[in-house]
Amino acid sequence: IFDGHNGISAAIYTKENLLNNVLSAMPQDISRDAWLQALPRALVVGFVKTDTEFQKKGETSGTTATFVLVDGWTVTVASVGDSRCILDTQGGVVSLLTVDHRLEENVEERERVTASGGEVGRLNIFGG
Repeated sequence: IFDGHNGISAAIYTKENLLNNVLSAMPQDISRDAWLQALPRALVVGFVKTDTEFQKKGETSGTTATFVLVDGWTVTVASVGDSRCILDTQGGVVSLLTVDHRLEENVEERERVTASGGEVGRLNIFGG
């Protein structure tokens, strides 16, 4: 799921490239269990590669991304941004599977961004 911000180009680019970038980071010819163990690292590599490649385009839009893979009883979730992923079971138990990256609500994310040399602040474009 992708939610574009300041336009749709980042969401479209991510839709067209993220899955291939994740899959290309996966080892080939491995067992199902090894594949599931390698998936979290491949997700990081795929997300970073997709972001890096899109930034080279020089566009100003951005996107949230929520990636869910269900394999039997194993659910793997990766996300960037403030799109939430929840699990609602038949028994009525609701579990939050992601952590919001909203800078107002996530002190750890704000500190991570500034520690890596980034700046945190609101961008006011077109009065939004």
